[in-house]
Amino acid sequence: ITAWPKLRHPSQDTPPRGVVQTKRRNSRHSFLYWSLGGGSLESALSRVGGHLPSILRLSCTLCRCNFRLSLVVQIQSTDLSYRWDCTTIPIQLADMHSDPAIWEPTEKFERLLQGMPFTRAAITEEARGGIPPTVQSEVWAALLGVCQQGDVPRLMYEMLAEYGSPNHQGNADAQIDKDIPRCHQYSSLLLCTEGHAKLRRMLKVWVATHPDLRYWQGLDSLAAPFLTRHFDNEPVAYWCFVELVKTRVGSLFVPDNSGELGKAMLTYSQVLAFHDPELSYHFKTHAFQPEHYSIAWFLTLFAHVLPLEKTCQLWDAILSHPPQLVLFVAAAMAKQFRKKLLSYEFHECGLFFSRNLSSVDIQGCIADSLGMYAVTPASITSHAMQQPPDEFVPDPIRWWTQPIAVDMQRHLSYSSPRISVNDLELRLAQQQALVIDVRASADVFANSHLVGSIHMPCMDSEQLMTRFDELGLPEKEDLTDTTVVAVLGEAEETTQASNALTSAGVRFVCVVQGGIEALVLDAPHLLSNYRG
Repeated sequence: ITAWPKLRHPSQDTPPRGVVQTKRRNSRHSFLYWSLGGGSLESALSRVGGHLPSILRLSCTLCRCNFRLSLVVQIQSTDLSYRWDCTTIPIQLADMHSDPAIWEPTEKFERLLQGMPFTRAAITEEARGGIPPTVQSEVWAALLGVCQQGDVPRLMYEMLAEYGSPNHQGNADAQIDKDIPRCHQYSSLLLCTEGHAKLRRMLKVWVATHPDLRYWQGLDSLAAPFLTRHFDNEPVAYWCFVELVKTRVGSLFVPDNSGELGKAMLTYSQVLAFHDPELSYHFKTHAFQPEHYSIAWFLTLFAHVLPLEKTCQLWDAILSHPPQLVLFVAAAMAKQFRKKLLSYEFHECGLFFSRNLSSVDIQGCIADSLGMYAVTPASITSHAMQQPPDEFVPDPIRWWTQPIAVDMQRHLSYSSPRISVNDLELRLAQQQALVIDVRASADVFANSHLVGSIHMPCMDSEQLMTRFDELGLPEKEDLTDTTVVAVLGEAEETTQASNALTSAGVRFVCVVQGGIEALVLDAPHLLSNYRG
């Protein structure tokens, strides 16, 4: 490293003989690419006895020379300017640099980002196929609808920061001061003094400007990924954090969040029962409830329990999909460790979740959650992880549309999810539903029933499976991912029957919401006594 008297962009220099400059990339992309190849500013400086300066400006360019790819880096610090040629990138990464498959997604996102906010829908659709790390920060902001250009975000944040400055003492200050020193401190950005100051300022501004919400432990984990991705643009990091809380988990940060948090955990347990009844029944028999291990999952979108890099990979999927995907991520995470969990009892399951989540295969988890989300009827999770309406007007006729308190659902042992009549009708049209009518009276069934349904009065799990065999119904292992087993009947009967089917290991069990009454009002043409 030599002192450079005047900072000049490397492209202004005449490249040495034998050096061919590759396609120009912007500085941040080049530097990220060099880092992925094992490059480190700390290592480069330590070899010559230097130290990492306070960087004000960084410019980079990539050059190919003798089958090597080099990064010419110039740093302007508070004292001097430095320039050196780092030749640590292996030839495999050098070849990747010219590979269109590597850079075309980045360039496509860059074109879409230029059209914001009009291209937000296109960016969301494109992001569902994956987000390149080179544009992750900009794409996250676009997905959340945060403006990244101009002075408005900065000026607004500066005004709010003045109100929520360190001199403004709030009730959450003590908890914030405890949380920041233990928030992902393996990250050099979050460990440094400047990182602590920025994160504290973001949290204090949020608390000061959201008096209707409450600072719950874990809020710092929601802010940390944005700060690491926008470390040089604190206002954008803050507004991304605000939008995430507002649109994804705002209902969980109210002063009394027990109702909404309980609804999220109950719906997750129903999703798990729908896709993995064996694991769900194992948890149930050992009284291992979601509140024993999953509160931080939903409160922080897994940011509190996963390493930062895995959290960011997961958030690529979460931010580009509806809020309900989080429920399927939770189910996929539990399923990934099902072999071990099935051999554990209550205390062992708790210890496992508290110690081993960092080893999760996050890409496998994302793929499994997206697969489950794609084949699950929307009505099963439509009421969870959503902002509650400002005002709910109950329908006295359609009583089943009224929300049921979580405590009441647990009291009624609602272990299986509810499917709407509209979703059931859609599955019937696609021949993807097996409907079991569990009403006790054969005469009532004969008088009016869903065409194609099978009358199986409520029995225990062994009797139900025997009846399955007698009727020649598909074995539980043969049910496809797109087939739902819909239970139809009165409330107590459907609860007993769905629990029996789940305990027998039958997948995709759900209960028709509203039962026969819902069919009479909303889909009478599906009933046997329909006369047009």
